[in-house]
Order: sequence, then C-alpha cells, then structure tokens
Amino acid sequence: MPKDKIIEVLEHHPSGLSISDLARESGLHRNTVSARLKELLKEDKVKYKQVGRAKVYYLDHHEGLHSGVKISSKKNIWVNIGVSDLEDGYKAAASAAQQAARGLGSDPTFSIVLFSSKYDPHSVAAGINKILTGTHWVGCTTDRELNNITGISQGTIQVISIKTKYMHFHTEIAENYREDPHGKGKEAATNAANKAESDRVVSPYVQFSRLSKQSYVNIIKTPPYFILTFIGGMYYTDDGTSCPGMESEFLDGIFDALGSDIPVFGASAASDYDELVQEYKGTNYILANGKVYENTAIVTFVVSDLYFSHGLEHGYKPTDRNAMLTKLSDDGHTILEINGKGAVQEYSRILGINQKELLKNFHKYSLVNPLGVIDVDGDIYIKCIMPCQDGKSLFSISKLVENTFINISSFDEESAINAMSDAISQAKKDHEDKEVAFALISSCSGRRVVLGEGINRAIEITRSKHDGIPLFGFYSFGEIGARKDKQSQFNNQTVTALVVYDKLLSSQ
Repeated sequence: MPKDKIIEVLEHHPSGLSISDLARESGLHRNTVSARLKELLKEDKVKYKQVGRAKVYYLDHHEGLHSGVKISSKKNIWVNIGVSDLEDGYKAAASAAQQAARGLGSDPTFSIVLFSSKYDPHSVAAGINKILTGTHWVGCTTDRELNNITGISQGTIQVISIKTKYMHFHTEIAENYREDPHGKGKEAATNAANKAESDRVVSPYVQFSRLSKQSYVNIIKTPPYFILTFIGGMYYTDDGTSCPGMESEFLDGIFDALGSDIPVFGASAASDYDELVQEYKGTNYILANGKVYENTAIVTFVVSDLYFSHGLEHGYKPTDRNAMLTKLSDDGHTILEINGKGAVQEYSRILGINQKELLKNFHKYSLVNPLGVIDVDGDIYIKCIMPCQDGKSLFSISKLVENTFINISSFDEESAINAMSDAISQAKKDHEDKEVAFALISSCSGRRVVLGEGINRAIEITRSKHDGIPLFGFYSFGEIGARKDKQSQFNNQTVTALVVYDKLLSSQ
C-alpha cells in the first residue's frame, strides 16, 4: 500500500522529507506521493512545515522534534533539542542546530553536539557553524544517540542548546593529550577554571544570598561549579594495536588541578562499537570552538548558579567470585596476572569456561562477567576487559592498580534495563522540590550490545518515569560521573547522569 510505504520511509527519516525526496526514497511516483500525503494529513498521521519553498513532511509522533522541547514555563533556563538524520552531514548538522536554536529568542549560551561516526566531522562542524556562529559549543562522535524525542537512534546528529544567564561556560582544548594525559588534564582544567567568566553581579548575589539562607552543610554539598569533559576514547591502530583513551589518567590531572571533590560529568568519544570489536577500526572525533580534533580531550568549566546533581548505575550484581590483580603493566592497562596466575588462564578458570572458548567468544562472556572494583562502602564500579594479542594477558580500558581486590560481577538484565532511569532517580533524590531543566546521559556502548532489544525498553522506562524531562546523551566508550555524594570517576558498562534544575542555588 502506498500510504504504508510513505509511513515506513518517514519512520526512518524523523527530520522529514519533501515530496521529491519521498518519491525517491519510496520508489513511488511523485503524484502518488502527493495524493497519499493529502490523505495522511487529513488522518492526522502526517504533518508538514515550510522550509524555504518546499514543504517537509514528517510523522505526527515526531512532532516534538520539529517543535523543539523548549520549556517555556521555566524561569531561569530554556532548553531545545534538535535531531536530524539527513544523509548529508552539513545539511543534517545545520538542520539539527536550527531546530535546537529555534525559539530561544536569542543565541544560545551553550550547545552540545553529538553525532554518529558515519558522518564526516568536518561537514558536521561546517553545518553547526553556519547556524551557531559566534556561540559556544562542543561535541563528539558517538556509537548511538539518545534523547527523549526519538529515543535511541543510529546515524543521526543531535544538538541541545541552552539559554540562561545563570550558567557560564569556558572550554579548554588538550590536543595530543595521550602524550601526557595527567599533565594535559591538569593544564586544561587549570586554564578552564582560571578563564571562566561569570556574571559579576548575579553570581556574587546568588552566593551571598546562600550564606544568609542556608546551612554550611548544604553550601558545601552543592558547589556552584562542575566540569564537563569529552575525551578522545580508545581506538585501534592500523596494525590492530589497541590504544587506550587514558581517561583515568586525564581525570586524575583534573583532580590534581581542582581537587578530587569537584563534580565531573562526561564521556569518551566513540565510533561504531560493532566495527570496533569485530573489525578493529573506528576513529573518534572531538569538536570545539568550531573546529574538528583527533587525539584530543576538552574540559569545560561550568559556573552554575542553578542546582545540579548526578547519579550512576549499571545493574551488575556482586558475586562470591573474588580475586586479586597481582601483576599489571607499568601503565596499569594490561593485566598480566590474576591471583598469581596468567590473567586469561585464571579468568577462564573463575568463569568455569574453557580457555579456547573464552578467547573465541570473549565479549560474549566478559560483558556479562566484567571486573568490578569495590570501594570502601562496598559499591562496585565496572571495568571492561578484552584479550591482548598474546592470548595470555587482558587489556583494561580503565587504568587499574596492582594488588587491588576485584569481584567478577554478574549481569542482571532487569537491573541493567532500569539503570538509566535509576541513575536519574538517584540524582533527583533530595531534589524532589525542584523542577528539572534537562538531564545529560552517558551510557556505555557495551550495554547496548549485552542488552540487545532491551535498550528500547530502557529508554521507554526512562521516558515514562521521568516524563517531560528533556533527555540528551549517547552511547560512549566510557562514562565519567559519580554516584550521589561520591567522587567522580571513569567507568565502563555504566550509565551516568547529570541533572540540572530550574532553581537558583540561593533558593531555600
């Protein structure tokens, strides 16, 4: 049926298509498309908007994408999200940026761009610059994209634009950071904090008001600043050698500069995870200041007069399978021995799996039985591993510490599906009286693989439980964040959330 075909095509093009594009994509005659669109419009299944001289048609349930998600009732902050899946990177980026910036009334204060690695990053940057010229924006490549409008997407560009006088941003760029990740992280964080500007009237007033209204306990626990960071992420060289993202080391540099208690949210840039693990290829890109970077990390220092909070969940459960990392490489990324025995040999013994079978289907077993590092409170933080080419040692994306006790944790499907929603709920705890402005989400690409179709349930549960909250994020190669009231750290197989509220820190 022609109408069914048109709906099918538009389902895969949430940003909409013209009649000519619909005819080409569907294989239907232009006149047939025109006639059936009139019927679909009468049935309220399709809507259209005028773009120049052309009419662009889209499905009714994608209306939020075209109207934006401006929170007009907010007093202190406005947020819009734009998404496009046009094939041309320049056009897609310009379309998404235009949607995000639309309705803000003036240029956005800050924008974040997340885009599929299928796009040419230079075309994306050019498209964003066309719309957001002269504004502050950052971004990176993704494995998959997620938001509360289209759910989880593959092959899209999405932009969130923020307008507020109560948040101030300054970004520093650390090129070639792998040469000295700790030093580069320290330098970037120091410069970002030193160069950050705030409203010299509003910000001091907000902080002075806090002193007269709130306890020191509340002031200490809710600082007026945080770090947003995107880091280059792991990749493979042409000869198949794995190159770690050095996120833990870069994060340590930030802590060295600004103290270990500073809240940090962010993620590793990503490419298509399936290509990474099956074909050992993929390039991650960072965008900042209108330019494209490889082998780069960025640090954005955010001065916030608005409340914010963070959460972290993964859904893995502890087991009685404990072990010790008895020998590591000097950089802490290669596990040479577990319990004094060869790493692969001992890991396979603990799992009760033949060593050859383990190496043949390593990701099948490791993603459901990852290493869990235990903190002093008994909380587990997941660290992903993969076999080295020698077949004897294990490579860890995160930097590990020798003689650390680990738990071979177990995947719990229902808990993992609810992890995204639970991370936001954890962040919102003790903030129930505040209206959420938006939530940034980072979810591990490995979770997408192990959950399969469960990722769709995960986003639907999150959208249902946190209805009306603009969600914006992506599937990454590593997640930076913290459990409530804990120190930020680099994680794997995890969901991290940063929630920003429409309430001034000076409010009681």
